[in-house]
Amino acid sequence: MTFTQTMLSFQGRLRRRDLWVYHVGLTLAYAALFVLFERLGGVELTLHQVWLIPLLMTWPTYALLAKRMHDRNRSAWWALLLLVPDLLGSLDAIVGLPEAISTPSQIIGGLVAIWFFIDFGLLDGTAGDNRFGPSPKALREASLSETPAVA
Repeated sequence: MTFTQTMLSFQGRLRRRDLWVYHVGLTLAYAALFVLFERLGGVELTLHQVWLIPLLMTWPTYALLAKRMHDRNRSAWWALLLLVPDLLGSLDAIVGLPEAISTPSQIIGGLVAIWFFIDFGLLDGTAGDNRFGPSPKALREASLSETPAVA
């Protein structure tokens, strides 16, 4: 899978190790964009502009997560659960939700984030082929075994 396919496509499967490597890369790119805009460019991002950078990172983040979900043999639609706490938090910041709604939504959001971290960040993918394609581990091992030995 090419870099572009990995970052932009929602098809295929992604190993746990690759998810972390790409995620660290996205985090560094995210930080670099802020530094470029604010420090080097002399542009001070206002509250209304600061959301643009996370918006640019949303597609690649969900593309990586979708492929990782496929490796765990789950539909990528489960990723939408991560949007619920974000949307509730944004709504709370904009209009100020009552504490009876705000606190439980924060707790539920934290539990969802912990579940995603354990399930998709720590647990191994489905062994062998599944409905989303061949195992990324098998593809990597096959390509390594086909590499000619150097004498």
